[in-house]
Amino acid sequence: MAAMATTASSLLKTSFSGVRLPAAARTPSCVATPRAGAICNSISSSTPPYDLNAFKFSPIKESIVSREMTRRYMTDMITYADTDVVIVGAGSAGLSCAYELSKDPSISIAIIVKEDRVAGVVTNWALVSMNHDTQSCMDPNVMEAKVVVSSCGHDGPFGATGVKRLQDIGMIQAVPGMKALDMNTAEDAIVRLTREVVPGMIVTGMEVAEIDGAPRMGPTFGAMMISGQKAAHLALKALGRPNGIDGTLKNVTPALHPEMILAATNNGDIVDA
Repeated sequence: MAAMATTASSLLKTSFSGVRLPAAARTPSCVATPRAGAICNSISSSTPPYDLNAFKFSPIKESIVSREMTRRYMTDMITYADTDVVIVGAGSAGLSCAYELSKDPSISIAIIVKEDRVAGVVTNWALVSMNHDTQSCMDPNVMEAKVVVSSCGHDGPFGATGVKRLQDIGMIQAVPGMKALDMNTAEDAIVRLTREVVPGMIVTGMEVAEIDGAPRMGPTFGAMMISGQKAAHLALKALGRPNGIDGTLKNVTPALHPEMILAATNNGDIVDA
């Protein structure tokens, strides 16, 4: 395996050793409109800091790669083994939930792609369930949390794992599955039904349809994002923090984020999402 040249001194400066790297400066997004004359620069307009015609990787040992992979994983586990909110699933609902929660700097969040209360996740349980006949003694790798947000999507080999596991252990009685496609009905239903289904576990996104039998939504992501936002405020409420569910969050005019600007479908005007 080859990689860019890595020295011992550079390894000590990486985040793998537990030292947080400074955030890289972000270039503001450029949004083109019919009324604007400026055009966003393409990636080809900038010259790379290396020669693409004569690029060559420096040799590297596999042991270095193994150490770096292990160090990154163990550093993450040490940091997030006990956290406020664990979000299972990094789809549009899960990421929207994480984004909304990140507005409260006091909340620690971990995103992961047995008592009467859900208080954590086993991150390696999929391996156990898929090969249980031959590997039933695998030790669980646990992350504790005050609140778990499940956004594992609709049913499939790796979908709706949160609600299916709740059914397996008897915490919910039935998972009827989603109904036929009906986008107009589904969008409102997904947001309305987003809730804390058992103490300590909030279900959001299309996984809600599996537990409630709501219609399939299709690729209309508005409900996914609003459902994730609602899940975030439900998590804040469970943690006793100001939130938009019970009215304890002060109204703050949001800043305009270029990445949340969409083009209208009927014309070329720019509309605020």
